[in-house]
Amino acid sequence: MKDGLLRVPLWIRWPNWFKAPKQTKPLISLTEVPSIIRMVINNNGIHEVGSSIAITESFGLTPFHKIDIKSLSHHELMKHFSHKIRVYTGKCVFTYNKSMDLVEESSCEDSIIKRIINVVRPYTMSE
Repeated sequence: MKDGLLRVPLWIRWPNWFKAPKQTKPLISLTEVPSIIRMVINNNGIHEVGSSIAITESFGLTPFHKIDIKSLSHHELMKHFSHKIRVYTGKCVFTYNKSMDLVEESSCEDSIIKRIINVVRPYTMSE
């Protein structure tokens, strides 16, 4: 759930007959792709894309991790094998460990994190 894997350019080649929409907010989440496709298919005239927030979820270690899990304590195992949510906004980024209800990494103020978590929580997968 690090930036090198998540913050990648999204290039779309629009059909010649369709006027490309304007990106109005700083982020485009993959969750917007179905609505972008519907916009083109239906040619419905909504010509703006973008979001002020993007999230990603993780439920454990990556397949090629280099962590010796046999040497980890129970608490450390729980930390690695838990439901994590990485949140990007126009102003900050943070990782929220939903299973343990703690923020692991952050460039945000605590008040902003609490507000965002309350908004994002219903849209994330349940455990």
